[in-house]
Amino acid sequence: MNVTITHKVQASINLTADEWCLYMEAGRDDVARILNKDVEKAINAASNREEAARWVIAALKMHSLYGAADSEGYFVAEQILDMAYPR
Repeated sequence: MNVTITHKVQASINLTADEWCLYMEAGRDDVARILNKDVEKAINAASNREEAARWVIAALKMHSLYGAADSEGYFVAEQILDMAYPR
């Protein structure tokens, strides 16, 4: 059988700066909102987990000054990706 089944993933993300484990810096709440939006867009637009992960990692790296690209931020992102794309 040659069958392709796709499922549209639709994410809505509203994590706080604490939930993202961002540094205690001015502007961290704004960064959390941006990360939420960027990760949401990545998951909703990507055709698969790998593509979404590349976009999510890019978003984390853009906010590395706030700690988003530290191991904690990657762990949070991995949890979100696991929810969107169960293995």
